[in-house]
Parts: sequence; structure tokens; C-alpha cells
Amino acid sequence: MKVIIIGAGLGGLTAAYALAKSGHDVQVLERSSKLNPTGGGISIRPSASKVIQSWGLQQTLEQISDRSPYVSYRELNTGEVRTTVVDDPQHADWGTTRRAMVKFLSKYAANAGARIRFGAAVTRVSDDATRASVTLEGGEELSADLIVAADGIKSHTRRSVLSDLGSPEQWEPIVDHTTFYGFSVAATDLASDPGSTKLTENTNINTWKGEGGFVVTRYSEKFNRVGLLFAIQGETDQKGLWDENGDIEHVRRFFSSSCSDMIKALKLADACDRWRVAEVPNLPRWSSKAGRVVLLGDAAHAMHPNAAQGYSTIIEDIGVLQLLLSSKSAEASVPEVVNVWQAICKPRAERVKEFSRWNTKHLSGRTEHAIGVSHADSVLDGVVPDGSAEFSSLEFWKWNVEYDALAEAKKYLEKNKSLSKL
Repeated sequence: MKVIIIGAGLGGLTAAYALAKSGHDVQVLERSSKLNPTGGGISIRPSASKVIQSWGLQQTLEQISDRSPYVSYRELNTGEVRTTVVDDPQHADWGTTRRAMVKFLSKYAANAGARIRFGAAVTRVSDDATRASVTLEGGEELSADLIVAADGIKSHTRRSVLSDLGSPEQWEPIVDHTTFYGFSVAATDLASDPGSTKLTENTNINTWKGEGGFVVTRYSEKFNRVGLLFAIQGETDQKGLWDENGDIEHVRRFFSSSCSDMIKALKLADACDRWRVAEVPNLPRWSSKAGRVVLLGDAAHAMHPNAAQGYSTIIEDIGVLQLLLSSKSAEASVPEVVNVWQAICKPRAERVKEFSRWNTKHLSGRTEHAIGVSHADSVLDGVVPDGSAEFSSLEFWKWNVEYDALAEAKKYLEKNKSLSKL
């Protein structure tokens, strides 16, 4: 099958690898002249590492990732651990950097046979009764059996895909009043200060809960650096969703009463990126009306980053799509496969997105309940996962991080016997 992927970011390159590995003819169209990954650290939660394991990438991915066996919630002002949630030990919870992951994926996608074409700006996407196609700047037209739009939260393709459903403005990103300020510091610069040891004592996700703001940190042994995200609620002078000109002095002032670990890290920083937290509203569908153009990742379900599941849900989506396409019989059409894919993946992503939004408020001190038991370790072993449970419960937490997308897809196909073509 011929597949065109729009965008060579994390989602596009992951899809390129997975689909090329399955034997499809894959071409990635990237408008920039080269790979240009922006942003800091990313997480690959157990729900996504199950998919990674099915692709056989676990050992090589370990070379650029650090494992996190648990997640800690701390008090921002004291550094005291309030809650620790222990994840599934059988499936990795990895942390790495966006730059390292993009480099990794581009290599493995190319090795699998995917072709990346730079300087290829897509100006039009169409899908009629017989074929799907893209038009590039200059007028060149390319057709495919399936077009995957992985062009981000401000996706131009989204407008085309949903053009039959009214004004395109209703599908634009919803911007929150929270801004992230991100930077990293060398672990060696922190090691000599006994007041900053909490930042390097483990490689887990550490979330420091405050009032009106919070911090997320992660130490990487692989890169000998600590990544820090400082979140502040309130308006800024920022015009776009992301820029390179965060006001580090503003961050220092806002967090001046935080624990010594934060103060030390902020002293070491001389600049920071900043980006507004935003999400895409729940879409009526993730595909074109004819069903051969699909929205992937942030183009379909961009969410607040505070479940650390943004990239992981993308991996889940790709894993399920790959599974369904591999299971497709000669009688099943691509639109039929796409409809099943949405039925499986869309409710999951939208529930996680709702939790991410809730957690933004929780971490800023605007909800009543903490996750799990507020004074003890919360071990997930023996907990029954429940996606409809309270967000503060361990039942929901387990469903959030240990969901098995491929197993759920197989269950869906088994339950819906009418889908016999797949």
C-alpha cells in the first residue's frame, strides 16, 4: 500500500517506521529543509512501551533513554515527597529528549525503507471517491492509498479533513492560561550543592506541586543533564504557542519561595524556551469524509502535557493502525480500516486528554484530591484499571499508564464479529 505522511516530527517519523516495517511504500513530506526538533524531554509510558516492544525496538531505544520505575509528587516549597506511584515493572517508562528521539526515528524509518523528502510543503489535501492526493508548492501532485497528517497542533490538514462540517475556526487549538518555561542544566553543576540533590537522586518523573504554578523535572543519566519545566498560570506577552525567548527573571521571581533545589537550578539557567499549554478540541472524526486521509497525534488530539501521555498516545494510535492494516483482508477497504481505528483509539485519547487538563489544575493547587494515597507509596500491582474512575484514583492511573492498545484492538475485533473483513 502507498502511504504519504505529512510532517517529519515525532508522530510522522514513528508512523513512517511502523508502516514501512510492515512493508508499505512510505514517503514522508517535510516542509522544512532538515529535521528541526524543538522542545525538551519526552516520556514513553508503559502503555506505549508495550507497542515499542512489539516493534522490536526496546534494546536500541534503551541506549538513548532512562527508565523511570515510579512517579513522585513533591511539595514545591519543601521538596517533600507527597505521593509515589509505582508503575508496571514489566514495561518500561522511558524518558529521553525530543532531539535524540527524532534522530533515532529518522534512522530506523530510513532503514525500514521510508523516504523523507525535505522542502516539500503541502498546499492542498484532497480525498474523493476514488483516491487521496496532496499538492505541493509548485503544483506537483502525489496520490496515495492512505495519507497520514502528522502536521502538529496547528495542522493545516485538519481544516481540509473537516471542511464539510462547518467553520474551520471551531477546530483551532484552545489555549490555556498556563505557560511552560523549559531549560536543562548539567548534572555536574548541581552535584556540588547539597541543596540540589533531589534533582539528581533518581531518573523518575518528579512533579513539584505548588500554588498557581508547578515544576516537572527529570534527571537523565544517559545525557548527564536535568530537564526542568516551570509552569506559571497567567497571561504573558507571547504571541504564538512557542518561542525561544522565555523571561528567566520572571520565572526566578515567581518561584523565589520554592525549595533550594529549584533556586539552585534557576541560578544556573541563563535562558529558557516558553510555550503556551494548549489542546485541540474533541473532533467529530479524525479522518476525511471519504476516509483515506487521517489526522495523527497533535493534529487529532493535542493535549495538555500534564499526563506525560502526549507522545505515548500517538504511539498507541500508530500501533493500532499498523495492526489493523496488517490484519486487513483483500475485501476490506482503507476507509473501513480507518473507521475501526477511530472507534478503538478516539475514546481513549479523549479521556486521557480530559485527565491532562484536570492535572494542570491539580498541579497548580486548584483541585482538592491528590493522586493515590497522599502519605504513602501507591503500588499499582493488584489494582483493577478503570478508565471511567475518578482521576485521583489508582484505578484510573493504572488505566492511564498501563493500557494495552494492541490487546484492546484485538478484543474490539473479536467482539465485533461483523468486522470479518479485517
